[in-house]
Amino acid sequence: MDYNLPKSKKKVALVIGAIILAAITGFYLYSPKLPTYEISIAPTELLPFVSQEQARVNICDTMKGQLYDEICQEKFNGVGKEDAEKIDELFSLLKKIEEDQVISDYERLLLAQAVFASLPTKDSPLALQPEFSETLSDLKDFISQKNIAYAAEANGNSAANEADFQKMMMEDLEKVLGNLPEGDNAWVISVAISRHEWINGERQPIYSEQYGESYDPYPGVLIEDKSGWDQHDSAHVQSRVGSRSTSSTSQNIGEGERIAYSFSIMSWQSKPYGADSKLVIAEAGPSEKYLTSRYNLSEENYKGMDFLSDLLGVVDMPSREQPNEQPEQQEKVVPPPGTPIKRSDIQFIQGTPGCDGSIDDPRTGLYCFDNYEQLEQMAGAPEESGDPFKHGVVDIIVSTSPTYPYIDAAELEKEYDDCLEQHSSEDADQCMEIYN
Repeated sequence: MDYNLPKSKKKVALVIGAIILAAITGFYLYSPKLPTYEISIAPTELLPFVSQEQARVNICDTMKGQLYDEICQEKFNGVGKEDAEKIDELFSLLKKIEEDQVISDYERLLLAQAVFASLPTKDSPLALQPEFSETLSDLKDFISQKNIAYAAEANGNSAANEADFQKMMMEDLEKVLGNLPEGDNAWVISVAISRHEWINGERQPIYSEQYGESYDPYPGVLIEDKSGWDQHDSAHVQSRVGSRSTSSTSQNIGEGERIAYSFSIMSWQSKPYGADSKLVIAEAGPSEKYLTSRYNLSEENYKGMDFLSDLLGVVDMPSREQPNEQPEQQEKVVPPPGTPIKRSDIQFIQGTPGCDGSIDDPRTGLYCFDNYEQLEQMAGAPEESGDPFKHGVVDIIVSTSPTYPYIDAAELEKEYDDCLEQHSSEDADQCMEIYN
């Protein structure tokens, strides 16, 4: 920068630099946002809060699409414990869900739940084919339990792979539970793990466990808001699905181990009653609602690892501690466009709907855009201009009026001018702190 510039021109250059910096910084601060979802099925209507049969009905009657249609086929209703072919098909569908990079986290949650609702547990029928009598199946279970001839797994390094898979399970659960979006203080957690194994063609005891946790610090809002789920239209969803097989499902049906997991958290911002609430505390119900559900659906003769206990023993659940409430401080309301504001008020406006993209010009006001894609399009300039984005931003400021003009722009400018008078040109950059 040329320090021999007159102070008036230097001031303009510095301020324009601050504008460009604010625009670019705003892009990184406000652009990457966790998506929100309009919830199609209440989380209490999913596993583990309802039976597997009911969860499958709730999902399949509500959701439609290619993967849903595949999972919701009638042949997957009531899959038998010994139906290795259908179990392998269900694990193949889980692998599809796991590897699909297009579906949303909410779709991944529902699709995985539909599959887990079809996988056999201790309560499932022993076999659907009439030739398999209950006595014969009981005998097979007894022989498998007492006299197992352990066969080598298809993968020679299976022990190492199993350790890696358990590590991946733990890391995925930590990512889901340890990344609660800022402001979210209510959640529903769902954890499901299922393991099926065959040795020398003999079915081994099933491992299946499910865990759920639900917390809402202000559950009484649902009493006053008869629509019930309005506050969850902006719910965040994070989900992970993983699976492992020790043999090829296409060639070794009924051989090896199949293990899969589904972890999810649905979270939202639960707000206390406002001053205009029509309810009194007695009618509103408890100040908070917390419950956990854990279902052991493993067969009694299962003797392997308790994957769920191992995970819950090392992974922390979200904190239920609420910040100290200060009723005297009312929440800032975003004013309508055109309203004059103080420059310090932009923190309550930037990043809100209609202002996801913004330019902060300290001399005039805040320019709002629906998103940064719109800002980038408007700020487009020919490549030969050197810095298209920079020159485009200046053009926007010159040609349009601010969405929110600053009522203290002149005051800040005077403070800046006074600062320039007190500093030499070499250290005049310090005066930009007035605009930061």
